[in-house]
Amino acid sequence: MSDGALVFERYSVWQLLSVWRIARRVRRVYVMDQAHAVERVLGGRLGLPAFKSDALLVRLGLYNPERSRRLFLRVLSWLNRDVETLECSMELVAPHVYRLNQEGPSRIDRVGPGLFEHSLIWTLREIVGDDPVLVRYLQGFLALVEPRWRLFAFVARDLVQSDAPVTVVPEGPLDDQWDDPELDGVRRAVPPGVDRINRIRYVGRLLAARLVAWLMPIGLFLAHARHGVRRRPDGSYDVVMPVAWGVYPVNESNVQFGVKRSIDDLYLYGAELTPGRILHLFGDIGLMPEDEKTFRLAMVERGLTFRNRRRFSVTWAFVREVLRAELMLLRMLRPLPADRVSLALLSAVSKGVYHYLRAVLEMGNIDYRVAFVRNDYNPGHVIHTLVAHRHGRKVAGAAHAASLFDAPQLAYVHLDRYFAQCELYSRTYGTYWDDVGLVRSGRESLDTLLTQSNQDVDAIRARVRELYGDRRFFVLLMFPSVVSKMCLASQWREMHEGVRRLAELELDAHIFLRFRQSTFGEHPNGVPIVQTAERDPRMILDHTNFGTPELQLASDLVVTANASFGINEAILAGKRTFTFGYTLKEDLYFPPDIYGSDFVLMTADDLVRAVAGVAIGFDGVDCRWDRLRRDSDYYADGRNCDRIREGLLELCRVGQ
Repeated sequence: MSDGALVFERYSVWQLLSVWRIARRVRRVYVMDQAHAVERVLGGRLGLPAFKSDALLVRLGLYNPERSRRLFLRVLSWLNRDVETLECSMELVAPHVYRLNQEGPSRIDRVGPGLFEHSLIWTLREIVGDDPVLVRYLQGFLALVEPRWRLFAFVARDLVQSDAPVTVVPEGPLDDQWDDPELDGVRRAVPPGVDRINRIRYVGRLLAARLVAWLMPIGLFLAHARHGVRRRPDGSYDVVMPVAWGVYPVNESNVQFGVKRSIDDLYLYGAELTPGRILHLFGDIGLMPEDEKTFRLAMVERGLTFRNRRRFSVTWAFVREVLRAELMLLRMLRPLPADRVSLALLSAVSKGVYHYLRAVLEMGNIDYRVAFVRNDYNPGHVIHTLVAHRHGRKVAGAAHAASLFDAPQLAYVHLDRYFAQCELYSRTYGTYWDDVGLVRSGRESLDTLLTQSNQDVDAIRARVRELYGDRRFFVLLMFPSVVSKMCLASQWREMHEGVRRLAELELDAHIFLRFRQSTFGEHPNGVPIVQTAERDPRMILDHTNFGTPELQLASDLVVTANASFGINEAILAGKRTFTFGYTLKEDLYFPPDIYGSDFVLMTADDLVRAVAGVAIGFDGVDCRWDRLRRDSDYYADGRNCDRIREGLLELCRVGQ
């Protein structure tokens, strides 16, 4: 047995068998974590838009990713009983993924216009309509795909440099990207036979992608034909908005996943936008069936109007566009190179046509002036905006709490109004957001926190003392999702050690541990934290008596993850705030020269030092909290919802 290794981009038995001689000799086999695979962005193995095609194949019994993984490992064990199998987790991915995202738009700006003239994209242009803005859809789509194309090659390069000899088995055929000087000749580690097999595989994949693209309009028609035919749209609404946070019965707490929440979908109501003027639309954002039922009943109780996108009826305009799309898609039968670009563009066409037909169906089912959307991360919103404009309607959107480092596709947003949350995120997009109708409104969920009075804070603290006794300080530790693939296992271990050492710290404080879901303690990343907390009476696991903003207001210190908007909430509440680094992108969000060298906590020592600082007034700590506060919200006046509402009403008046 040699000291070498094999590196696979996916769990593929066929690819494993293509290098079986090497597999028999190596000591280690690495497989890329499928959370970072380009196939997820392309729509799974079928390339289906809007829902996970892999899930459909699982239901049909044609594919099971876990079964494929187990079969891969079983065949590998037959070939080599002594081999060690490792997954390329965030420890290997993190040094590259955020940099590639950040650099992606500049590369796409160079190649996007050329690909816009590709024959496949011309098919999409003829179906949707040849509008120059459509290039933003293609650029947004490529911004999702291109960094993932490059990611595996850079991870493989690191392994080649540290674990010689290494054989690299990519998912797709080799292309010019593999000649990048930064990859330091990693292309030579790919056996020629692997590339030949991948090109043969891609012939089949391209054929399947064309078939799926052609069948998709028919499938969409059949899905809605059972709901009848609609001759004219329903109602005349000022605003249509997706059901995201939900609506709860009067006098009932908002509790989701076992955790009390502070925001719902009522925040737009106010002057001129009264019940009946807003249509709440189910079907855009995935919800648990029991939650959807609760929300519907609450809307009936409150006299709110709602519809379900999944139950839209077909219209004659929709039928006409389905037939036209089917005829146009037949043009894609012409030969194509068996490469990754062809497959990606086929997926872009399939998804683009889907979003176009979906928008046409929407226009015929509901009548409104302005759509307020929350899907800026989906390039399909560009096509939705184009169709809305043809029907004399406007589209506005709320920006996500994301940056260029983790959501590069937002560089190509196309909306009439784009409500930005804060400079912390906006500045990362630079000039890309100069022409997107940017409105510096602030995030709607901040209003609840910013309008609390000192009496409210005193009341919250009194409730804590009533339930848990009196202590000198209040500390809040907020944790990311335990199922997130973006957090490094090594950083979870640092947090485990930090919480254990906090239990040994002599500090008279209530230490609230706040999880995103009540199942946190059932996950391996959460178990050590919960076990420690259960042994220390100062540590409190209470997710139903208090909402997160209430705990933030009552706290003297908040430590949260940088993926959480809790940083903004805590600093705007006037609290001393730190972020714990789970992802290695913290310095991109919070450069030390701007926010101080101590703001990002990376080790157990850092966590203990920060919490201990609450007793000494954080003396000597290098954190520029005033600058962070300025960058965390544009106004910090509790009127963010008013600005969003007024922005939507302005668009409504334009359409009158």
